[in-house]
Amino acid sequence: MNLVEKLTEPINKLESSENEVDHSHNLLEFVKNSNHFVQASDSIFKSVPKIIDDLYIEWIECYREYRYIPKYQDLLCSTHLIGSYGLDVLSRDSDIDILCVASKEIKRNDFFTKFAQYIEDNLDCNLNSAAVCYVPVINMAYKKIKIDIVFSQVTASIPKNEQSLDAIKTISNSAKCERTINAYRNLVYIKMIAPNFNKYRNCVKVVKMWAKNKLIYSNCVGYLGGIAWYILVLKVMLLYPNATCCVIFEKVLYYISHRDWNKPVSLVKFHNENSFKNRKRGANYMTIFTPILPHQNTAYNVTESSKVKIIREAKKALSLVVKILHGYANVDWEMVLRPQNFFENYQFYIMIRVISMNLKYCYKWQTFVYSRLRNLIELLDGTKYIKEAHTYPKRLMNINHPFQSDRFYFVGIEIDKDLYGSMALLDLNIQKKLFLSGLSGETSIDPTKVSVKFDLIPKERIDSVVACLVDEVKHI
Repeated sequence: MNLVEKLTEPINKLESSENEVDHSHNLLEFVKNSNHFVQASDSIFKSVPKIIDDLYIEWIECYREYRYIPKYQDLLCSTHLIGSYGLDVLSRDSDIDILCVASKEIKRNDFFTKFAQYIEDNLDCNLNSAAVCYVPVINMAYKKIKIDIVFSQVTASIPKNEQSLDAIKTISNSAKCERTINAYRNLVYIKMIAPNFNKYRNCVKVVKMWAKNKLIYSNCVGYLGGIAWYILVLKVMLLYPNATCCVIFEKVLYYISHRDWNKPVSLVKFHNENSFKNRKRGANYMTIFTPILPHQNTAYNVTESSKVKIIREAKKALSLVVKILHGYANVDWEMVLRPQNFFENYQFYIMIRVISMNLKYCYKWQTFVYSRLRNLIELLDGTKYIKEAHTYPKRLMNINHPFQSDRFYFVGIEIDKDLYGSMALLDLNIQKKLFLSGLSGETSIDPTKVSVKFDLIPKERIDSVVACLVDEVKHI
């Protein structure tokens, strides 16, 4: 079976002008000097994959004894970098995504229980194993680095430099195995078809830095995640294969802000409607399909409010980039890529505080609450007097109490004054109860060990509230 279909064809093959080459050089120098991305000298980031690989191989041998598997029977096992590390576009606040593959003798449930426990026993880390979510994953934090580990069973070992899509096959029709291995397949395919991989990687870094600084880079809380951004950049590169990085950046921004989002984005031309996965029964506010069959919507989690914010940020950046390319002296790349201050943009803020006396147990609860913030946004989007509701994609902690396990999440709210009237009387008690009741349904969490507080804070008070809070990634 062919895993891919006919590729997007170019619409413009014109070579770049000297002016565009100069602007691209300046843009890439700015990104490089920002220290936003991991460098070859960052040994801790480079060591993590080797540590997980060693633990995985050790555990497989322990598992052989546990399951009485004869030594003459070969147990396939290997680890592979996926996501931003796999594309060499890892930013300092990114998760390291690792795929563990094994033969059928290694049971999925054992991986997410026994291997997770093996990691905890051998590493000083915080860990949460989520075996029943859409894409089962082990989330962990080790030496201030977040790591996501996924698992799939395969029919044959995958060499580290594997570039053959047909050779990468799962052993069953399990949807969870299929989704997991397809993350690797799509990465291999993207590397194969990028017209100029080095230029593509540089373009991804520019777009990723912009999206992260504008707080619209997170699949989990309803924005676009890594794979969606990778596809958007490659789509534009296929349309304009000879364009420089600054022009690709401009075209990506234009593509986002002017596109008819009722139509899906795809790198390939579809011939079979049944090849689509991740279709909602309700609205799909954005649809960005993976290139490998079965096609999955990487923008599945985008909400009505987050779509508005993504498009608005693209329009704002586009207007600045156009001015730079036309030689305006008072506009530069710092203005385009500078970080956004979330806490000055909204009339109200919801603060969700996750409380626990036990840091390791609280990490499991924090991860679960974070994954449910999108549900809160959907509740707020369904409230007629709320114009927009946006999640702050970072998890905060109190810098004055670095060993305290409490964590803080924020949602910014804009209301329609004409529909609601006085802002001083904003009442979200119904939304609060619905959101908290949804959290209480998680049976794996002991309610005696954790709690969640939900507070509404007006803009006038937010600075004093967040004054002592910092991004936990820097202080894990």
